[in-house]
Amino acid sequence: MAGQIVGAVTVAGSSIYFGASDGSIYSLDAAEGFSNWTFKTGGKIWSTPVVSDGTLYIGSFDKKLYALNASDGTKKWTFTADGAIEAAPVVEGNTVYVGSNDRNLYAVDTASGQLKWKFQARNFFWAEPVARGGYIYAPSLDGQVYILKAETGEKIAEVNLGAEVSSSPVVVNDYVVAASDDGVVWKIDSSNKGQVLARINEPIHAALGANQNTVFVHTDRDLLYGVDVTTGALRTFTVK
Repeated sequence: MAGQIVGAVTVAGSSIYFGASDGSIYSLDAAEGFSNWTFKTGGKIWSTPVVSDGTLYIGSFDKKLYALNASDGTKKWTFTADGAIEAAPVVEGNTVYVGSNDRNLYAVDTASGQLKWKFQARNFFWAEPVARGGYIYAPSLDGQVYILKAETGEKIAEVNLGAEVSSSPVVVNDYVVAASDDGVVWKIDSSNKGQVLARINEPIHAALGANQNTVFVHTDRDLLYGVDVTTGALRTFTVK
């Protein structure tokens, strides 16, 4: 039986994929619920899997990033970081990007599992980065969103959000929208300048969601907000 599930569940095709604290990666049939396959790693899994072109990528507390055949769970390759990988990976083109507790963001070749580059922050990467326009926007627990060239890892800029960032950002229109743990929502424009979009003043740790011009924010008080990216207008959703 699977252990505690910390990361999100990923649905791809007719299968459901997730990792668990027992160190296993599970694939279930989405319609019938039976097990397709199980793959055991050497540590807990809090990372959310991503599936791209038939390959599943996921990190583990055993410091490894795994690339598995999504259809049968066979291992294609592993990449070893210097610390546990709790963050979800992101695939863009032929590169998978993932942060680690060793304070590094890694860019790994999707075909070979070989390191392309790594970038070190002042604290570790919990949230998944986003890719936009040839750049990677990587939030860190040091309070910065690092803007890096996707091909080389060269730092172009960093935006100080003033508090730890454990929430995964989203791309909306011409902006990257991120939230800091102290409840402030920011938007970063194409010139890599950050500005406060809204102040919710409730702890934000969950990943952001987006639909058209609205960013959805789930706080630690179990409240859901919608923020208009253009005006900053705040809407509270009530669940009855």
